[in-house]
Amino acid sequence: MNATSYSRPPRLLKEHEVARVVAAGRRLGYPFGTLAEVMALTGGPPRAARFMRWTDINREEAVWTPRAQKDEPAPPESLPLVPDVLKLLDAVPVQDHTYVFAGPTGKACADNARKRAVIAKAAGLDNFEFADVWHTLQSDLNHPEQRETLENWASLILSMIAPPNQPDTETSPPADKAQPEPARD
Repeated sequence: MNATSYSRPPRLLKEHEVARVVAAGRRLGYPFGTLAEVMALTGGPPRAARFMRWTDINREEAVWTPRAQKDEPAPPESLPLVPDVLKLLDAVPVQDHTYVFAGPTGKACADNARKRAVIAKAAGLDNFEFADVWHTLQSDLNHPEQRETLENWASLILSMIAPPNQPDTETSPPADKAQPEPARD
């Protein structure tokens, strides 16, 4: 299986699951965690997001123009970048590489099952694929009000995440799932 293959077809995530991906991304940080956050808030295609270049971002218009990638459907002409995503991009520690999500050598962040498993574990999701996030947002982004849709989406998802240094109580699964009791001293 190559790096662009998926183990299963993408599935629609519930809003609280996307919020958990964003919260996990925040805990894990740059590059892979920040990539997860940006994908969850833009709805960008997974490979196009991994290979996002600084030159693909128009800060004046606050848009990202994803490049076509092998093994992915054609990306949208451009995707709006909401203020929360622009803040994430501003916080990227190394901005002198070609790629936004680059490793120490400047190459684009590699996608592999091990890294997806780290995000899945941190988010508490089984069988996670980045394509799930993309698939979840696609139907909502096929109309002229993309910016408003993404602003509302980002607001909803971020409202479900606990403030920094607080437990992620808002991103917990619904109450119908039994949770283990905390250990008592």
